[in-house]
Order: sequence, then structure tokens, then C-alpha cells
Amino acid sequence: MPSHRCPRTPGGSRRGWHTGAEPWIPPSLLLCCWLWYTLLPLRWQNSSLAGPDTALRRARRAAARGRWEPAARLFEDIGQDWERRSLYADRLGHLAAEKGDRWLKAWQEARPADPDAALVVARTRIQYAWKLRGGSRAQYTSGSQFRQFHQELLASRDDIQRASELCPDDPSPFVAEIWRALGLGYSHEEMHGLWSQITARAPHHYEAHHSALQYWTAKWQARKSSRGSSPRRRPPTRRRADC
Repeated sequence: MPSHRCPRTPGGSRRGWHTGAEPWIPPSLLLCCWLWYTLLPLRWQNSSLAGPDTALRRARRAAARGRWEPAARLFEDIGQDWERRSLYADRLGHLAAEKGDRWLKAWQEARPADPDAALVVARTRIQYAWKLRGGSRAQYTSGSQFRQFHQELLASRDDIQRASELCPDDPSPFVAEIWRALGLGYSHEEMHGLWSQITARAPHHYEAHHSALQYWTAKWQARKSSRGSSPRRRPPTRRRADC
């Protein structure tokens, strides 16, 4: 019995073989089925971290319930791992800015001179400022949003300075300040000064390089020029005691 062959393509090659008893399934459909049934569902994936971090996840869950102690132990355990310190401060600051900072205020009250709490406070203020601004383009952002945004960023100067004074060797407060620089339109001279503070402490800090790239992009420089942002002066950083 002759078999039924698929029609030839314009180039002359056959697309495949097909008989009346065997349905033909497109390869793309097979691929989709394979991805659907073998990959981890999106709702189970953590989009805020590159890999699993059980300690951070527990600290965030505890903070969401009002307990600051696991977050404090988290920083105690990592010591002077500046990369992880910046990451943890950023993730906890994001939580406080989005879900409330009652647990962070309790941490400050319990340990007024804790450099870890001070760092999270600085990150929280900057995260909250960008939340107030929103993610829309400038033409779709209201004047009220910009005013609140700039007010919070200006107020973050004292938080950054305090975190740096409590732990002078830590580059994390200055890494956080890069996002203040972006919002307030630091001049190139000011940005170079900030960058020297970071590289003197951690010249290969990943988050610092990643964040600074945003400042130096042509797109961002064009926006800064069009806004006519004026430089904001920062107080000199004084080195006191080691954390």
C-alpha cells in the first residue's frame, strides 16, 4: 500500500512523513509541553534573588511578621562580606518600603547604635523615595510625585552618613547613595567623588558597578541634562570607629 507523504517545500525537501493513522504534532507544541511539565512554575520562583538564600528568606518572613531579631542575626553571621551585606540591606529595605517598617523601628529602638539597622534604614529611605516616584516616564509622573521623591532623597543624606559613620569600612552606604545620585542628578564631579569612596573600600563590588552603569548610560545623562538638575552638595564623610 502506498504511504502518504507530506508535500514538498518550495526548496524541494519534504516537511516530514505522515500517515492517516499517525497524527503529526508540531515540534513547537512538543517543546511547549516539555517546558510546561518540567520547569518550575513561575509562582514558585524567586525573582528577587539569583539563587536560594534560606537565611535571608527566613529573615524577611520574620520581619514581615514584626520580628527584627532574625535580620540582626543575618548581618552578624556575614560579618564583613560587603557584597552580601549590601544585598541583604537592599532586600530588607525593599521589604520595609513596600510592607511597612514597624519592625525596623523596633530594631532601632532596641539597638540605637547598631550599624546594621542604620544601613537598612538608609536603604529603606531610598527605596521608599523611588516607590513614591513610580516607574512611569517623567512625562507621566506628576509634580507631586517628583516633590515627594526629591524630599525623601534629600532626607536620606543623614541616614547614609550615619550608617557610614557607624561602620566606616563598609562600602554599602555609598553603594546605596548611587541611587540618590541618580534621583538628584549628581554632577560628574560628585559621582567621581562618590565612586572613590566605594572603590577605596571594595574596588570590585558587583552591585556598585551594576548601579553605576545606570548613571553613566547615555540615556540617563540625556535625561539629567533635559531636567537641568543642579548638583547637591554632600557633607564630608568622617571615619570614626570600626563596626
